[in-house]
Amino acid sequence: MTPTIDLTAVRKAFLERHNAYRATHHSPALAQKATLDATAQSWAEHLASIDDLAHSRTRGVGENLYLSADVTTDALDPDALAKNAVKAWYDEVVAYNYATGRSTDVTGHFTQVVWKSTTHLGTGCVITTRPHRDGVFVGIYVVCQYSPPGNMNRAYLTNVLKP
Repeated sequence: MTPTIDLTAVRKAFLERHNAYRATHHSPALAQKATLDATAQSWAEHLASIDDLAHSRTRGVGENLYLSADVTTDALDPDALAKNAVKAWYDEVVAYNYATGRSTDVTGHFTQVVWKSTTHLGTGCVITTRPHRDGVFVGIYVVCQYSPPGNMNRAYLTNVLKP
């Protein structure tokens, strides 16, 4: 049987975690947006069905993806899931150069989390199971979509602020 997770609680936890990091970087709080939740959820379901991580290329949104393959009781807690996922994206901060405002593929998740001009967040989450040689593999696919998108060229200095 596939474990379950409260999607409303997941969305609330991801919004809170994003906003905590954003406050550190002097960016306004994000608001949750139902249409983004819907497209993020649809893409998370697609990723679970193909058992892969790939960006949706949805027009007009930024996107961060996360897969938790180490599903424990803790991972099924919305707050723990949000803490682990958003921290993984945020930890790219160590490679970001505030002086030049240069980002690389290595820092794109971090910069999207704190991008000042982004105003809305949508979150999708799916738990999937499949047979595995050691029993059953359980994975949690998470998709966060951002509007307007971040990581726009020549806009890093004004959108990714030092703590």
